[in-house]
Amino acid sequence: MLKADGSNWLSYKVKVEFTAEVKELIWYLEGTTPMPTDPSMGKDSSWKPKAEEQRIIDAYPEKYDKWCQENGWIKQLLGSMLLDSIC
Repeated sequence: MLKADGSNWLSYKVKVEFTAEVKELIWYLEGTTPMPTDPSMGKDSSWKPKAEEQRIIDAYPEKYDKWCQENGWIKQLLGSMLLDSIC
């Protein structure tokens, strides 16, 4: 648990990183797992995706759902290790 005065920041950080590594989600903390963007966003109604583009479009909902679930887990991890007075 992170103390309100931040005096245990280093041990808090190490515990959070260790837990994220165990869950193979450290990339969320490092900022290298960005939220997936809808590949069809910004395309006008006349756009006809090619086969490879369609595969990417079809895979997007599952990819986005997975990202949301994992990102939520990281948020829960961080929030559960903060004092209510900090939140």
